[in-house]
Amino acid sequence: MSVVKAREQARLYVGPLLREQGHHALPLPGVRGGALSICVLLCRAEIREPRAGLSLWPPGYAAWFSAADARLDRIVKVSPADFGRSDPPDQPLGQLASPADRMGDAHLTELARALQGLDRVLDPFARSVPTTASEVAPDVAALRASLAAVLEPPLFPYYQSVAERFFAWLGFP
Repeated sequence: MSVVKAREQARLYVGPLLREQGHHALPLPGVRGGALSICVLLCRAEIREPRAGLSLWPPGYAAWFSAADARLDRIVKVSPADFGRSDPPDQPLGQLASPADRMGDAHLTELARALQGLDRVLDPFARSVPTTASEVAPDVAALRASLAAVLEPPLFPYYQSVAERFFAWLGFP
């Protein structure tokens, strides 16, 4: 089980098909059709004003991957309503840091830690191991901190919708 492999698959196979959806959100565990899956949300993102950061729109697509082997299950066109939201799909949700800031050492380090942490806790989550168990508690604590640092605030309600069970298990936020 690997969210990193699902992320690679999304970048390799899904991204080129949906070039207008330039932002790939952090892959998170979710349940689709009763099965544990990994979801990557794809959103329009662009710099509309110099030095203003990256404007981010609601997800336009969701790519679902098998948690077991990171194979693509399905690409689904989505709207805010699919996540219980009423955000206008044609309006930006908010701003992200500029691409230069997102390529800074601190952000990249936390992003790598979040991806590593997701991979480390995915199997314990699937097995419903309590987050207080000694085998997983340090990884859970580290992942909470990394997710707090890297999840894009405008997308947080969408992440909560996709990863509701995972976030509840993790005790996040």
